[in-house]
Amino acid sequence: MAHLAMFGQLRVAKTARGAFSQPILPVERMAPRLARRSPHGPTTAPLTSQLRPMSENHIPLHRAVHKPQFALIWIALWCAWLGVGNSIAADETPPADRRPAGRVSVDSATTRLLDDAADRHFDQHSLLEAALIADGVEDAGVLSDCNDRLRRHRRRLGRLDVVGASPKQRARIVHQFMHAEILTGGYEKHGTSVAGALRRGSFNCVSSSILFRCLCAEIGLSTVAVETSGHVWIRLVGPGPRTNIQTTVVRWQDATQAGPRPLARRSGSTHRARSTHRVSSGQRPAREIGDLELVAMIFYNRGVDLLHQRKYVAAAELNRTALKLDPQSLAARANLLAALNNRTVQLTEKEQFRAARKVLLEGLSLDGRYAPLLDNDLYLHSHWIASLCRTHRFAEAWGALDVAQRRRADEKFFRKTRLQVCRRWATRLLAEGSLDEALALFDAERHLGADGEALRQIESDVFNDRAVELAEQQRLDEAISLLELAMQRGGARALLTRNHRKVLDMQQQKKKRTPASQARAVTSPSRSEAPK
Repeated sequence: MAHLAMFGQLRVAKTARGAFSQPILPVERMAPRLARRSPHGPTTAPLTSQLRPMSENHIPLHRAVHKPQFALIWIALWCAWLGVGNSIAADETPPADRRPAGRVSVDSATTRLLDDAADRHFDQHSLLEAALIADGVEDAGVLSDCNDRLRRHRRRLGRLDVVGASPKQRARIVHQFMHAEILTGGYEKHGTSVAGALRRGSFNCVSSSILFRCLCAEIGLSTVAVETSGHVWIRLVGPGPRTNIQTTVVRWQDATQAGPRPLARRSGSTHRARSTHRVSSGQRPAREIGDLELVAMIFYNRGVDLLHQRKYVAAAELNRTALKLDPQSLAARANLLAALNNRTVQLTEKEQFRAARKVLLEGLSLDGRYAPLLDNDLYLHSHWIASLCRTHRFAEAWGALDVAQRRRADEKFFRKTRLQVCRRWATRLLAEGSLDEALALFDAERHLGADGEALRQIESDVFNDRAVELAEQQRLDEAISLLELAMQRGGARALLTRNHRKVLDMQQQKKKRTPASQARAVTSPSRSEAPK
């Protein structure tokens, strides 16, 4: 994608429109947002600087070109800019004891569950208890009811005669019992909740696999869950051939046959989509997983629901929890990146730019090549810099761009935007009569290694356009001095020379007291052409 410059073609003291890029909203296999791209044309309000006319007590420009305090002003400006840049850089990396933006605190039950899983095994929680915590079940009555229901089912299953039966025959008994006595509500795409499976009989591959493992443990049958992209099933382990069992299929003969099966969750629907930008994590090979990974699926499936509801903070926290339980989960990782990306856009649209950058940096720390976040890095900074320039906080805008440019040195957007900020800042300084500060600004940018030719053109345009304004105000001596200074500093000589000659003609006409009808015949000086 070609990134457009943030600012449009500026003309001094005129309204200019800026071409801002649209936010990029990704679609993951398990994430519910489509991309929004609009690489052409402005999409926000114009970014303009309202220039104030010079008051009478300002020092005339032609008297302020060379002053002994110029070096001190340059140093002061440089130090002030460094202070802003360092404060912004410090904000890039939050202290270790500060929670990254967008975090929410997890409940105590989840905290205890994560502590129990620190050794990669549940010691203090049964699989059912862990699944209920992942479901978000907090009501003591519901917890007690679910435990009682499973306990009764396990007692009834334990009374069945399985003596002498092979592992596959015992698995068939468990499968038939589960669908006859528990999973009577039918398959549901969103039936991840184990509490819902026990109380209402609705299920999907996650909840049915968890219950199947709980029941198999009652009769000493060893099983393991197998996960692939968007689906999970059960595999018998131990002596004899391994048998794969699709727990979502009611008939035993069909449940043990290979073939495509229902997914754990479907991809989410979208809203406000203009075009599609699908990001696929790819089809991963099947892997055997344990209880921790099964419980992690419940956390990230809850996160999918919250992504649909645009509750990105809570969705991100659930996926962080899922990754703590299953660091290899591609679905949880993709959902976390999508939640952080969409939260970045959400905060940017609310003009909470610093918070948005913290969320974005967390996402880039997970995957520094995640394209939607990289695109929205530009989207965030374009709106942030626009907001700062509207309120004439140019030093802060300059510092923010410098920090971003150091982080992404190969991104031309930040370099070009810095030059446009320099243009606007210098324009305002000249309008306020602060010539020395404007000169110091250009010298500082040149010292930092900006594109010499582009910077020279901007400097020439700014001085030329200010001289034109002064000439229109009949402040001809100041206009002449400014044009001469611009030529001395290597500006666009053809335009500057032509305007210098025109202003001199205007000055001569004024001295001769030319009648108004003849004065209008004098050609006015030309403004700089907008940069391409």
